[in-house]
Amino acid sequence: MPSLIAATSAESSRQGPEGGPAGSGVATTAGAATLARRRNPASLEPTYRDLQDTCESLTAAAAESETRITAIADSAPTKAVQHIVRRTQELARSAAETELQALQAATREGLRAEFAGALARIGHGQNKQRHWTTAALLT
Repeated sequence: MPSLIAATSAESSRQGPEGGPAGSGVATTAGAATLARRRNPASLEPTYRDLQDTCESLTAAAAESETRITAIADSAPTKAVQHIVRRTQELARSAAETELQALQAATREGLRAEFAGALARIGHGQNKQRHWTTAALLT
């Protein structure tokens, strides 16, 4: 490889940094192609192409992921509000059912306390059989 290095350094001294004639500051197509070949020898060309393809596919995957993440982030507040509304409705329904049961129990106890004595006296004098209303209130 010493001959390749010597040839490269000798040619680069005749060309500017962009591959054009020294001091011109302008790259020529032939000079650029020569630099590209020198930078990417034939043995590295397939690897270089594979790396470029991989880079392009990763860039595309990153863009796709960014799109999905943006969509998720945009829908997150809506989903949170929907969840809060659903949970609030469940809690309100549960509280209403609990309150209804408590009111029914309180009403039952109040009626039982108020009418139990009177119904017992009425039913006590009759054949020792309870009337259906007396039995319902006392049970």
